[in-house]
Amino acid sequence: MRRTHGYLSLLLVSATLSVSGCGAWSSGAEPVPSAPHELNEGSLSALSGEQSAAASELTNELGEDPRFGSVALNAATGGLVLYWHGDPPDQVLASVRDSHPEVPVEVRGVELLPGDLRAAARAILETESDAGVGATYVRPDGTGITVQVHLDQVTEDLNEMAARLSSQVGFPVDVEGGAPVPAEG
Repeated sequence: MRRTHGYLSLLLVSATLSVSGCGAWSSGAEPVPSAPHELNEGSLSALSGEQSAAASELTNELGEDPRFGSVALNAATGGLVLYWHGDPPDQVLASVRDSHPEVPVEVRGVELLPGDLRAAARAILETESDAGVGATYVRPDGTGITVQVHLDQVTEDLNEMAARLSSQVGFPVDVEGGAPVPAEG
């Protein structure tokens, strides 16, 4: 179950961090929501002003909805991909089309409800810090949760930990090393 590939991370706008709460990290204090929104097919430098504005509009309008997964750049079309659970948010999509007609938005359905994934990711972080968990993220495509651990604190096999956490929360969980380390000042 361990993920063998990664995604390029993109923080679309700082407001996205507090709006969507797709992930969290631990620094010994209360978990802080974050949204490591991913660019599945492009990079931050490839994001134009119009693409960024359209992505921000989508995130601002939809980010608190439990059906909202993430927004990604589709380098092939120059547009955006909205990962969404259920029927597309047609009214918001029409508004974005009107505001940014040169930025196509493709909706890709996700099977799992992103809001439930976010809640499960927070629960793992809150209950598993003693097991070495340092960060949790909802995968941008809504297929499950990625857990990052501090390898020097983990006492169980990462595959066994992934299986245990998957069983505990009822969603696919991958575990990988490389949890962020809080800056000390």
